[in-house]
This record gives sequence, C-alpha cells and structure tokens, in this order.
Amino acid sequence: MNRLLIALIGLGMINAPARLVAQDSAPPPAPGTLIRLTFPCELLAISRTGSCREVGKLARWEPDSLTVAWAESTTTFRKLDLSRFEIREGKRSHRALGAGIGFVVGAGITYLVLHSGGSTGPCNQDDNQDAMSSEECWGLTALGGAAGAGLGFVVGGIFQSDRWKTVPLSD
Repeated sequence: MNRLLIALIGLGMINAPARLVAQDSAPPPAPGTLIRLTFPCELLAISRTGSCREVGKLARWEPDSLTVAWAESTTTFRKLDLSRFEIREGKRSHRALGAGIGFVVGAGITYLVLHSGGSTGPCNQDDNQDAMSSEECWGLTALGGAAGAGLGFVVGGIFQSDRWKTVPLSD
C-alpha cells in the first residue's frame, strides 16, 4: 500500500513541471484583439491622446515588438518599452455596486422619512403616542433598503465597463 502511494506521488511530481511549463507558454493574442498598452510617459511622442495609456487593436505580434492598429494608422512598440499589456475580456456590469448603493440610499431615505416630522413622525415615540414600535420602524427601514437595492441592481446593470486582463509580454 505504501509503495503504491509513493509511486503515485512520484508520478504526480514528475508530471508537475511539465504542466507548469505548458501553462507559462501561452499563445500570443490573435491579431484584431482589443488591447490596452501602458508605457512610460517619456514615450509621449508615440501617444495619440497625450496620456501614457493607449487602446487599439493588435495588428502583429513579434518576439521583441508588437504593432497596434489605430483607426487611422499603425504604431510599433518595443516590448521592453511597455509597462503593462492588457487584453479586453468583454464587458462587466455594476449590478452589485448599484445594489449596495441603492440599499444604503433606500434605507437612509426611509429612516429619515419615518423619523422626521417632529411630534407627528410615525417613529417618534417620545412625542407621538400613536408612533409605531421600534421593530416596525426598523422593519420598514430594511424594506426601504431592499427596494433601493432592487432599483440599484437594475440601474447598475445598465452601466457597463470594459474588463481587462494583464498579460505577460514574454513569449
């Protein structure tokens, strides 16, 4: 039994470096892929927008350089000059952020409405003898937060941004 276990572990260790090498040598991105480059600001002569970050389509991938296609021209960058190379992986929505902000705003507004109004406030138990219990007030506040979270979830889904993945520049 022990020999079988040792043999299985040994086979796993022998195969592990081969798997690691296979993971490191990922194929280069395909031409036409939307990419974002970050480079030192000293290269601003190449920059079309005046910033140190550019977005374009990959035209060609060479061992030491890459060519980016803009709408009107192409530019070749040496890989050594680039600080970061990113590939666009699609879009992402902001539903969770919208729901969180909506919950806080909805609960806050509900709390303010229930506790305002002085002696006629529905949750003002000091001055209003017909005021609701504190459990009811907290429940309504949570309900207002849930309604705000639902609205924020929908609104957050409308707003989307690009999702980028940093890729190593080595071949």
